[in-house]
Amino acid sequence: MNTMNIGAVVKMFAVCAAWLLSSARANTTISSGTFTINDANCTKSGTTTTWNDTGTCTISAGATLATLPLQNNTVANNDALVFAGSGGTITFNFNDNDTDFMLNGAVSSIATGAQTLSINTGSGGNGDRESVTFSTPIPNSGSGGALGLNVNFRTQTGSTSWVNLPAVNTFTGPINLAIGSGGPPTGYFTIGGRLTRNSGNTSSQGTLGGGNYPGAIAIGSSTNLNYASTAAQTLSGVISGTGNLQVTGTGALTLSGVNTYTTSTTISSGASLVLASSGGLKFVVTDATSNKITGAGSATLNGGFTLDTSAVTVTSGSWTLVDATTKSFGATFNLAGFSGPVGNIYTKVAGAQTWTFDKSTAVLALNSKAVITSFGIPGYAGVINQTAKTIALTVPYSTTLSTLAPTFTLTSGSCNQTSGAPPSPTFATNPVVYAVTDGAVVNNYSVTVTKAAASSACDILSCNFAALGAATVSGTKITLIVPLTQDITALAPTFTISPLAFLNPVSGTSRNFSSDQTYTVTAENGSTTKTFTVSVMSYQNWGFNASLFILTTPDGANLVAGASESNFPLLVRLNSGNFNFSQALPDGSDIRFSTVAGVALFYQIEQWDSANSTATVWV
Repeated sequence: MNTMNIGAVVKMFAVCAAWLLSSARANTTISSGTFTINDANCTKSGTTTTWNDTGTCTISAGATLATLPLQNNTVANNDALVFAGSGGTITFNFNDNDTDFMLNGAVSSIATGAQTLSINTGSGGNGDRESVTFSTPIPNSGSGGALGLNVNFRTQTGSTSWVNLPAVNTFTGPINLAIGSGGPPTGYFTIGGRLTRNSGNTSSQGTLGGGNYPGAIAIGSSTNLNYASTAAQTLSGVISGTGNLQVTGTGALTLSGVNTYTTSTTISSGASLVLASSGGLKFVVTDATSNKITGAGSATLNGGFTLDTSAVTVTSGSWTLVDATTKSFGATFNLAGFSGPVGNIYTKVAGAQTWTFDKSTAVLALNSKAVITSFGIPGYAGVINQTAKTIALTVPYSTTLSTLAPTFTLTSGSCNQTSGAPPSPTFATNPVVYAVTDGAVVNNYSVTVTKAAASSACDILSCNFAALGAATVSGTKITLIVPLTQDITALAPTFTISPLAFLNPVSGTSRNFSSDQTYTVTAENGSTTKTFTVSVMSYQNWGFNASLFILTTPDGANLVAGASESNFPLLVRLNSGNFNFSQALPDGSDIRFSTVAGVALFYQIEQWDSANSTATVWV
């Protein structure tokens, strides 16, 4: 009995001990320095790596939690996270290519001051295609101070990385998105959903600030603020920077702050963007482009647009500011610096410039009064500086400035000079003022004409003998091969020469080409010359020639009586018995073939061996 009782007690103790062990929870406190999650304190199961700690991780301001296990598909941290300490920065570093980091535990704060959570992808040098997801809400500090986020996207090869907040977050501090070293990569910060290499862009009902987020958001270059939630969200803080805003979820995104970011806003199909009456968007317009609201979704615009047109130098043009598939402008829509609308048209007049914005089309247009839009002579266009109201025209060296008569076009009004006539005073005295007037608008253009330096080019570019064809120009040697029967005593070749040069004798002069004829080209500068020799010959004039005969009998080509063949490649074999290789160049490049009438035939040398006196040529 006693033995049995003792055994029962021992058994009960063992069961209790096992229960106590199985219910124990490990806790980690990081009050300073860096704590690293790596392979030594993780368990791998298939494509998922999990931190062995299953309790609570408390981390204070000034401390760092680094997650750096070897690469795997998913790295899970299931600990509850507690932010502690006073005000300051808590740092989370993540490192591994092609890895989804999942923070699945509850997040709370006992901090006594405002804090910043710094999230760094690729912090150890590897970070290509890496994602970080906080699956549960992130709150403000325990004392009520705001918690802000600094997100630094780092990679090793300039690829993409992602940070996702799919839950209903309640923190209200500022968000700063930036590209770290190793880039430039592309970084995506997703609200209310999850975007990764593995999952694509998925939606949930997550938001910031419980649905109305007051914090400022800075979107740095090459970063993207992606709203992917199915719930409605208001961003009432200012969005700034040169990154992009994307609306991909079906929940309406409302912007109620006066935003200053200067890149495009993209709205996906099924998504909607609302600019509240208190909200604003900024557009930077250049000569060719501007940022805009675009995409297959819808835009409802009740707030104001601010346009920066300071970089525009053109005198007219148009820019589409909103080309979303569905767009509407509310009664409170306004355009800073513009009057109206009259109907759908807002207008701003600045000197000679008239800007209009048509809210039925969302097109901004520019027209200018009393402006010279083109100026020059044939082949030479003036360079117009519309800001300084100057025109610089370069003309050929031989131009007589006193009779120079440029043509010009105006947007409107009249000019004190006449297009196509010499101005008064003439360009013999530079510059000349062209004053354009349209009502109260007067623009005085100062026009300066400069002669180009005299050209030294003096080449024959082509030589043509009419029906006999084009001659071959090689350096200063020009050659034409003609049939044996061609009379060459009175040929009049035509030439094209370097622009502004002179030819002697002139092109088209009839000459006797029984002997070589020379032509001299003098450059525009009058001092640079070049002499060309033109030779017209038949192959009969060459130093060596011979005839080839094609056998059509049965012991040759065996053509049927009366039959014919044309454009047929003939193989010609040369050897010491039928050709003197010493009379040709070592590579055979001076051999030619012609018909009996002297018409040149195409040929290709397949093999030429002058040392062994053998050659194979297709004719």
